[in-house]
Amino acid sequence: MKKNVLLLCFSQDLIPRHESMLATLNAAGFDTYVVTWDRSEKSQPKVAGTRYESIKLKAPVASWQIVSNLPAYYREVGGLYPSKSFDICILTHMMQLPLIGRLNTKHIVYDIAEYLNFDLSEYFGVLRGVARPFIERFEKHYIKQVSGVTYVGSKDNWLQRYVSGAPNSIEINNFPDLTRLPHASLVDDVSTRYKGKKIVAYVGGVSGERGIWRLLDAAPEVHAKEPQVHFVLMGRLRSDAENIHQTISARGMAAYVEVIEHKPYVEMLAYLSIAKLGVALYEVERRPSVRNKFGKYNSRKILTYMKMGLPVLVSEGNPFADFVSEVGCGDVVNQKHPKELAQKVTRLIADDEPKGRIGRETIEQRYNWQFEEQLYLEFMRNLENA
Repeated sequence: MKKNVLLLCFSQDLIPRHESMLATLNAAGFDTYVVTWDRSEKSQPKVAGTRYESIKLKAPVASWQIVSNLPAYYREVGGLYPSKSFDICILTHMMQLPLIGRLNTKHIVYDIAEYLNFDLSEYFGVLRGVARPFIERFEKHYIKQVSGVTYVGSKDNWLQRYVSGAPNSIEINNFPDLTRLPHASLVDDVSTRYKGKKIVAYVGGVSGERGIWRLLDAAPEVHAKEPQVHFVLMGRLRSDAENIHQTISARGMAAYVEVIEHKPYVEMLAYLSIAKLGVALYEVERRPSVRNKFGKYNSRKILTYMKMGLPVLVSEGNPFADFVSEVGCGDVVNQKHPKELAQKVTRLIADDEPKGRIGRETIEQRYNWQFEEQLYLEFMRNLENA
């Protein structure tokens, strides 16, 4: 008899990690269901073979004010399947943990896909340091009550120790799925749009702390040396997005610096498929308590660049800088020096193929979802015997 699995997504769209998990479960014969929280009424691509429900409840995307919406969210989730039971329910956000005991399921798995308990700035701003101890106690209390925890790799395995109170736990990394590639028609459309351009790509949250200001400081010099270079910054716009748009306009960079709102994963891959370089320039000094916790194999951004055969340019102090240097798939730069940053951008796009090829081969040989999924399947199948 098929096992029923329900995944609760705390936003309107699944992250690539959860899309890969669902595709793996579907292929293995599980019946999968997803409940999303639609806060913007934008439809998102769905994983084939999975049944979807959507809770339409207006709420802030990431703010402490979302707490006032949680009781209504819990009621909506609890009322979706009044007569159906699930073998496994997957929670994907710490604010879903109070649903434990309210769901009609045999087992609950808590997936820690990010370092949420250490990455609270969007929810609590300057009060994140005050909130963190309470969040940790809250999270650890519920971790003891679930059947299992899946988590990402971390520096010195601190996250493995953090979830040690769970009955079962396993490290499942955010490796890219080699089978997920953009359709040829998407690639053709993007290629036509940027014909004759050399694309320098950034994907992720568009904000100053992600190094966008540093990239804008270097962009004019890159453009002066390589007029065909076109910067594409793609992702969710953060609090300083308006200032970024104004700066691009005021400095006369609009012809060669473009900000694009977040795209679905496969559509984003179409842009990367024609790019010459992928950049990741974190402002690590602003949030060292978060950045120094990352495991060196868990940057979805960098691994996705590598999957698409792009050389990677990362900042000094970036938790993934050593990995990029060891693999030889890109270069490391002091992002505080615009001239050095511009020089390394132009150098990498002039000879992108060797380092891009090394990155792609590295993903094919080890750091891909096809390696992780066997561990994940074994974990999910063993829950019944735990």
